[in-house]
Amino acid sequence: MALDGNAKGLMDLHSRWIWDADVMRCRDCGRGLHVSRQGETLHHAAHCKHHGSTENPWRQIRFFIGFVGEFETSDTGDTKND
Repeated sequence: MALDGNAKGLMDLHSRWIWDADVMRCRDCGRGLHVSRQGETLHHAAHCKHHGSTENPWRQIRFFIGFVGEFETSDTGDTKND
């Protein structure tokens, strides 16, 4: 089964970050960014393959929260796109 862009993006997010309560952590180096610092850049460890990256996991989460908001839940618990 081929994934659409949003499903692939969620899978990429999951493979890249660990959601640890209110901290998003890099799966490679373990460095984290607390939700209260979501506007800042995560600085990866020097040995991390993502060192120097400007990715921000909280910005990625906000994108998907907006995407999830586009769905409705019916009485049966099924989801449908508007």
